[in-house]
Amino acid sequence: MIYVVTIILVVIMALNVKATVHVVRDKLSEPKQRFIQISLVWLLPIAGAFMVFAVHRPEEKHSGKYSHEPENNVDPAHFVERDS
Repeated sequence: MIYVVTIILVVIMALNVKATVHVVRDKLSEPKQRFIQISLVWLLPIAGAFMVFAVHRPEEKHSGKYSHEPENNVDPAHFVERDS
């Protein structure tokens, strides 16, 4: 019986640690939001971790390109200011 309880506690701890790492690495959240989310994870062990995973925003991967290509009939030199 003690082994079952130990395994359950280890799984809960691992889940909480993983959720905490998610929150800490989230660059889109403010420090106050991170504090509240981490507190939620550790005060409500299972429910808090699942809530963090449910609302966690994945970090956007940038392609290095513009979101849309400029139209072919637009001359980019038209928008450059020239000294007169």
